[in-house]
Amino acid sequence: MRIYHRGLIFVAVGLTVGFIVGACSPNLPTGTIEKKYYATGPWAVTTLSANGYDLYFPTNLGANGFLHSIITWGNGTGGNSSNVAYFLKHLASWGFVIIATQDRYTHTGQTILDAANFLVQENANPQSIFFNKLRVDQIGAIGHSQGATGAINALIKSAGSIKTVIPIELPGQQFCFCAPPGLGVFCRRFFGSSRVTTHPVPASIGYWFAVNCGILRCRSE
Repeated sequence: MRIYHRGLIFVAVGLTVGFIVGACSPNLPTGTIEKKYYATGPWAVTTLSANGYDLYFPTNLGANGFLHSIITWGNGTGGNSSNVAYFLKHLASWGFVIIATQDRYTHTGQTILDAANFLVQENANPQSIFFNKLRVDQIGAIGHSQGATGAINALIKSAGSIKTVIPIELPGQQFCFCAPPGLGVFCRRFFGSSRVTTHPVPASIGYWFAVNCGILRCRSE
């Protein structure tokens, strides 16, 4: 059940691809790992809304000393996390704590980063249900459309606290950059889907090729 840094990367990527494609046509997994994480995970999931955030997390937080990695979610234009609740609950069932800003215009990434920082603070708060239950050194950001841009910007602004970013359907290639010169070191991982239905050329392709050779990359077709 120990899903840490690598788990945050590969589980989230596999589920992201299924989320994008599966909504339109069958996209059943065939590989051993994919089949495992396609199924609902072992954790029961609780949801709540507080302090301007929607939270999806394992009901039995910290069971047997388990520390949960954090994922911060960015809404697409005018959206909210209830639009993707199935996806976020699925991630939570595999041991992640998901926090989604209620901001419906997330392109700057600030509210996505604020959400992650809120959970970091809660982990240090003795009055919080998350007290000493989180892996604050393992944070990822996922977003859709405008939220994909926001997820990337949140990573850029995080000074390294966000280790992984998964942008789903970037709205335009002008948003396909990793970081300004000198900040590229903060982009440790890049994952993107090339299925962008609103643009003739997948926007994430430009980002894919712009990422430095030393950075682990994964792209779905």
